[in-house]
Amino acid sequence: MVGMAESLVYAKRAGLDPHAVIAAIGSGAAGSWAIHNLGPRAVNGDFAPGFMIEHMAKDLGIALVCCPTPQEGAEACPILRAAS
Repeated sequence: MVGMAESLVYAKRAGLDPHAVIAAIGSGAAGSWAIHNLGPRAVNGDFAPGFMIEHMAKDLGIALVCCPTPQEGAEACPILRAAS
């Protein structure tokens, strides 16, 4: 999802048509559910949640358990830590 969002920001800043960028990215190896389903919504300004927040919080908690902490010698998963 981060890659999808970054690609759309880059497209906008570069003056590209975001729908054309979604079509190009979606038809190649970088195609994903996020780019096909969330990309058009984001371009249209629709940021309504589509996933129950309780499940997302549970999933983030599980992922954080698997991610090393800074005390373990690695600053891993910075985006995950920022989202949690």
